[in-house]
Amino acid sequence: MPSEYCSPDYKTVAIKEEDKVFFRQPFGHIYGIGELEGLFEELISTDKKIVTIGDKTTITIVEKGIIPNLSIVDKKEKRKRSLYVPTEFYPKIVLAENPRGHINFGLCKYIKEAIESYEPTLFIIEGEEDLLTVLFILLERNDLLVLYGQPNRGIVKVDIDKELRNKIVNTIFRDF
Repeated sequence: MPSEYCSPDYKTVAIKEEDKVFFRQPFGHIYGIGELEGLFEELISTDKKIVTIGDKTTITIVEKGIIPNLSIVDKKEKRKRSLYVPTEFYPKIVLAENPRGHINFGLCKYIKEAIESYEPTLFIIEGEEDLLTVLFILLERNDLLVLYGQPNRGIVKVDIDKELRNKIVNTIFRDF
């Protein structure tokens, strides 16, 4: 499946109500509170570029002294305003929009640039960042380690593989 699915040509796509259940499921292993030390050890030793999506996930990783290559936050946790976003660790900050329940494919270009950059980059989203995990899955890059929060359960390490990509493509693009 070509990475052109992560393309600004698709603009902003609304997720249909019947598909929201699919996107709420974890796309990988959930590291609960008792497993986080193992995840932190993996992050310290990985050669992959670390991507965090979500305020709580980003803050948790940064507080362990691990600065992700790219982070996406919306200054909210469980739809309530966050008090702290660790902007001081990111030389490059990008302000962008992504409406709740949508995926802004226009961000693909900027995400690709940020991944290639040597500077840690923080995207601050007006709206909601949750569904932007999909863009990293569609990129088809094996050099990324993508993490996001699963509310009240822990941190998900995304298992990016062809099967997951196909499911996402077939869900998002079935009516195109």
